[in-house]
Amino acid sequence: MSRKAFQEDKTDKARIAGITAALKEEPEQILAECDAHMAYAGNNYYPFLLPLCKIQRPLLFNCLELINVKSTTNDQSLIRAIHLILEHRNSHKEMLSLVGDGSSRRNQINIHWIPEKWRKLVTGKKVHDSSIHEVHRKYFELCVFTHVMRELKSGDLFVAESEHYNDYRDQLIDWETFEAQISEYGEMVELPTQPKAFVDNLKQQLIDTAHKIDSQYPGNEHLEMTSDGIVIRKHTKDNKPEALSFVDQQVSEKLPTTNIMEATAALVITMCRIGLAYLLGINLMPRIRGLKKLIFFKPDKTIRYEHINKLFGESINCRLIETHLPDMLRIVLSIKAGKITPSTILRRLGTYSCKNKLYFAFRELGRAVRTIFLLNYIGDVELRKTIQAATNKSDEFNNFTKWLFFDGEGIIAENIQHEQRKVIRYNQLVANLVILHNVDAMTRVVKILQKEGHPVDAEILAGLSSYRTEHVNRLGDYRDSVIVHDFPIVPALVSLQH
Repeated sequence: MSRKAFQEDKTDKARIAGITAALKEEPEQILAECDAHMAYAGNNYYPFLLPLCKIQRPLLFNCLELINVKSTTNDQSLIRAIHLILEHRNSHKEMLSLVGDGSSRRNQINIHWIPEKWRKLVTGKKVHDSSIHEVHRKYFELCVFTHVMRELKSGDLFVAESEHYNDYRDQLIDWETFEAQISEYGEMVELPTQPKAFVDNLKQQLIDTAHKIDSQYPGNEHLEMTSDGIVIRKHTKDNKPEALSFVDQQVSEKLPTTNIMEATAALVITMCRIGLAYLLGINLMPRIRGLKKLIFFKPDKTIRYEHINKLFGESINCRLIETHLPDMLRIVLSIKAGKITPSTILRRLGTYSCKNKLYFAFRELGRAVRTIFLLNYIGDVELRKTIQAATNKSDEFNNFTKWLFFDGEGIIAENIQHEQRKVIRYNQLVANLVILHNVDAMTRVVKILQKEGHPVDAEILAGLSSYRTEHVNRLGDYRDSVIVHDFPIVPALVSLQH
């Protein structure tokens, strides 16, 4: 209607009168709908948070007043922003001054940390401008609340004496202990611990692996470089033993029927996690999906390869790794000593933070390590077979736990995190107990088959799955009293090896 009034009327006065008539008595609703449309059009959900957070606002402010948040870096801008909104908690003004009452502009709060999607709502401008001296109070409050949550997760903020959000640096070993232990640890994981030697060794591994895969490319029948990216052809499946299907069928038929009560009477990989695992001496071999979209990193941007050069994008920032290696190794030794839990440091490393230099250092190390792994992955068909077999077993276990988690259609109804974890752990406990029962029962069936003259060797045993469900009764009546067999499990399993 307003567009029609603007187009049909010829004078500015008539146009304004026509638009006013079109808006009638609901201009605020029209403006809200326009804001909603702009939010949808810009893929920005932040404008919709204001009405949702209105009820929670007092609770959020009470929380900020009680927990006394502090920063782990020299950047205190967010802390000052927290103090500002707490100071004006009871204000009803639409705009909030960043300078403060009676303060000079030299003491103005820095808002460089506000992201692009928040900036337009908070400041009214799309780009950062030093001339901005006031912000939209309500959107600024929401922006601060959001960043407090994010920086608590990343470790850039901490709460003293908190179980989950305390200062992780207090849990690290001191530098004297680090110097006393680092040489022995380096020998144990077979890694150089001097920064320059470590980086040189890492670069050489990447160079050697890349050159090997590049030279082998012409003879690699499973690998092809196309205009759309890398293509890995499926490898041929290994032949299964002829007797496997017979033994598997006999095991299924002869397993005694049981129920869950009787059976139970007798658990996103980021670059930072890859880097941390490497320093811990763990060789991760994850399932690879979307290989065409993954970026390979060069040890040096000047290096070029004859066949596989198009795989590579950026280069590794080796200087960053070299600079922060002592800090990274200090974290690793602290984990080894039990001073800090892996979950605590992974929470800090698993959340992007422009303030956290260790995040970027672990990320660069993870890029190098993953590139070495990806090069070996595309060049070694046996490695791909090993990974596929392992991930297939993992999928079998996940399907097995889902099958046992039949109550409530497999949906966790709890909203509290520790209750959700409890349900998952109980589910996995039941799954492992049923697996143990299956292995025990399968062992006895196989012993019977061996006595009957059927050859059952290690190759056949490797093809049998313990994730069997056809003999387990999930439903029906469960008895409180369970007959506990007096025969030992372990000797039966051990005797099967002979």
